[in-house]
Order: sequence, then C-alpha cells, then structure tokens
Amino acid sequence: MRMFMTGALVGLVVALITAPALAQAVEGMTEGEFLLMLLRQVGLSGMLPDAATGIDAVEMMEDLGIIPVGGWDPGAMITEDRIIEIAEAAGVDTTGALDIGAVVQAIADRLMDLFAFETESSEAIAVSSY
Repeated sequence: MRMFMTGALVGLVVALITAPALAQAVEGMTEGEFLLMLLRQVGLSGMLPDAATGIDAVEMMEDLGIIPVGGWDPGAMITEDRIIEIAEAAGVDTTGALDIGAVVQAIADRLMDLFAFETESSEAIAVSSY
C-alpha cells in the first residue's frame, strides 16, 4: 500500500513538472545528485546511508542492475540525453519519447518495480528458510 501511495505521489509530482521545468530543475545538477533526488522521490532514501552521496546512489543503482552505457559518473552534469540513457539502462522504452518528465516518471516507476521485486524475493527467501 505504501509503495502504491509513494508511486502515485511521484506520478503526481512528475506529471506537474513540465519538460522545461524539469530541465530547469536539474540544471546544474550532477548525475549523482539527480540519482539521489530520484531515489528520494520514489521513497528509497531509507535504503541509502545517512548523509548519502551521489556515489551511494550510483552503488544502489548498480545493485539494482541499472548501469548506463559507459558506466556512471556521479560528478558529471546531468543532461536530457543522459536521462534517456539512464532510462534505457533501466529497461524503459524511450522510443519516440519527447517529454523528459514522462521519461523521469518511467524511471521512477521502474525503480519502484525493481525494489518491489527485490523485497518480494527477499521475503520469499526468508520464508523458505524456515
């Protein structure tokens, strides 16, 4: 239930952000800062250490199997092209994607799906070990 509510809230927030507003919001942001923002917005900040850095966010993305072409560079400035690359690494179909806000929403949705799967897998392992 909480995951659904978090997803709905993220969807609402991202839907309210137009592509130009999103571009402006991430302007001057590094790749690591963008990932931290994204992970916090989908409710995964509790999985990060206190005072998490961009490197922590990158490590979490790698743990989820999301590694864009060329790897991560937490200190590099984020661009719309890089957001597309991150989406594709997450398994999001970006064919014909014109709205960067929709792409960010799709990444958020994918992260929530991956986290839910990992949680279910962990619970299944815990249950089967009894």
